[in-house]
Parts: sequence; C-alpha cells; structure tokens
Amino acid sequence: SSEYVTVNTSSVDLGTIDSAGYVTASFEVVTSEESPVGVLANFSTNMVADEYSASSTMMLPIGLIVEDFETGDFTAFDWTFSGNAEWVIIDGLDVYEGIYSAKSGIITSNQRSALELVLDVPSDDVISFWKKVSSESGYDKLKFYIDGSEKGSWDGEVAWSFEEFDITAGEHTVKWEYKKDGSVSNGSDCAWLDFIVLPGAGLAPLFADFTADVQNVYDDPVVQFTSTSIGNVTEYNWIFEGGDPETSTEENPVVSYYVPGVYDVTLTISDGENENTIVKEDFITVHYWVGFEESESFKYKLYPNPGSGMFTLEVNNEVSVEIRNTVGAIVYQNEHVSAKERIDLSQQARGIYLVIIRNDKESFIEKLVIAK
Repeated sequence: SSEYVTVNTSSVDLGTIDSAGYVTASFEVVTSEESPVGVLANFSTNMVADEYSASSTMMLPIGLIVEDFETGDFTAFDWTFSGNAEWVIIDGLDVYEGIYSAKSGIITSNQRSALELVLDVPSDDVISFWKKVSSESGYDKLKFYIDGSEKGSWDGEVAWSFEEFDITAGEHTVKWEYKKDGSVSNGSDCAWLDFIVLPGAGLAPLFADFTADVQNVYDDPVVQFTSTSIGNVTEYNWIFEGGDPETSTEENPVVSYYVPGVYDVTLTISDGENENTIVKEDFITVHYWVGFEESESFKYKLYPNPGSGMFTLEVNNEVSVEIRNTVGAIVYQNEHVSAKERIDLSQQARGIYLVIIRNDKESFIEKLVIAK
C-alpha cells in the first residue's frame, strides 16, 4: 500500500506443505525513482488453505537513511553534543568509507565526549553503525545508549566493525559516548563512527490494512473484520462486495455473507487530512448459501476449493451431484450422495468446473477450481 511501490507478483501457489515444513515465496517489487529515501511502504500478505487463513503486515523503508558525515560536518541531522568535548569530523586514513568520519573529542581522565540524536521511529526497526576504538583496554570505552540504556560497549584496539540494535516505535534518544577512567591513556585514546543507518523516516505513516477471522465461508455466514491500519486513524470507511451490510464506518465490523461468490473488500482510512485505501481482491469466498430460512433443512460443504483434484463433499441429507466443465460436458455424476463423499477429479485438466447439487426441493450451483 504505497504510491511508490508496484508489486508485479500478485500471488504465489505454494502447493502442499508438509507438517512443520516451510517453503519460500518470491515476489517482484519495483519502487519508483521518485520515492523519497526512507519513506515507509506497507506490505500485507494473505495466506489461504481451504478453511484456514492467515494475514500479516510489515512496513519497510524504501532506501536507506544514512549518516555518513560526507557533508563534512554535523548538519545532515540534528546532532547535539554533551560532556567535556564535542565530537569532530576527520578525514584521512581513519575513515570507514568515503572521505569523512566522526571522531570523539579530546578528553582527559574522568571525562567524556558524547554525540546524541533524537529519533522519531514510526515502527519497530533497527539502527546500525560502524565503529572503531583505540583505548586503554577494560577502562576507556565507547558505549552506545538508547534512551539512557546501555546497548553496547567496546574498548582496547577495535578495528572498524559493524553493530546493529533493535529499536521500537516511538521517540528515542540515541547516544554514542567515549568515556575515560581516572588514569592511563593508551592507543589513540578515542573512538570513531561512520555509516550510521537510521530507522525509517520519522513521518507519521497512514496505511490501511485489515484481517478477517475467516476468508472461506461455509456453514457460518458471519465474518469478523479487524483493522490493522497504521497511523492516527480518525475515520474508517469499508465496502463489502456481496456482504451484509455493504458498507460500515466501524473500526472492526461484523459482516454476513449469504450468496455464493468471490468478493472484494475495500477499506479507506483517514486522519482528518489524508486518506489511504487498500483493496483486497477476491478476499472472501462464499461456498454456498447459508442463513436463509428455506435452506435450513439442507446444508453442504465442498472442500478443498481450489484443490488439486481430490475433493470432499459433505451433506446433511441425500442429494444428487453433477459436475460439468466449461463446455458443459459432465465429468462426474452421482445420483445418491449422503453424508460424506470423496470425489476424484485428478484426471481432469486444471480449470473451472460447475458443481450442481440437488435435493427434492432445492438446487445449488458452486464454482470448483482444479489448480494443479
């Protein structure tokens, strides 16, 4: 859900996954050249297997927000200094990459030199950096803090090396501090920093997203929708194709589906100034009519759908079943099906078929998909 992102791979068939197994799915995503560096893009996934479904959402920054001090000063971000000496910009052999790096100030015993930055982190992320230390081992140390909590400490002769730490959503103060003890100076008696990768842009994102407790509707027509939208949302506007009600302004609405079909769901959110919309196509599949008074005496369930060729039909009284392909030819027929029937269409080609189920009062038609 981003104006700067195009997802070229909309769906992936993962096939059959063994118990406790896993598979890898690959998606092609293209970002616009006009995308601001560090702006967040919202990605949502929906996984469906017969009656089961799961959804997840993640936000990723486009590009990297980097402080590499290549401006030759500390003006790229709102850096502040504390302690007995300010950090300085250096060039030459001691830099990690490019032309410049940051170096702690010149201090003496029991003094410190700190470099600080306040971050507005829109979602859980990481912060990483490269550091180098040359000091009295065990005593004079470079320390990294998040909100005053020490996350890492290094001393002695430490060559350029990489560090990465988790950082949660919200406002945080990060600090790098070189501090000396009461005596002795070894090495260059300082620390260096370079190529700091900061969390996603400190903008207030507004991303619409949602989940549903079921995506395949069988005997129970009720679906609970839950907004998982991100941002300071003040207004929700839902559109439920084929649903009852067809629209809602609730945050987490309950919707019923009675008519067989495959339906889209749309959610538009607003923070009072901006809007964001997500459309999940073919999100809800209703497999047969439920809830009508005239159908209370007869219910059925056909699964898995889509399937690879082997299907199961469950009914609560005797029916006749006929399955036709798209040109009208009968590929399966059984005049007396009761309770539970295994239907073998494994020799049929992949595609869409029509299942016609009849009892002495009613008939039902459902789309069946063979996906090999």
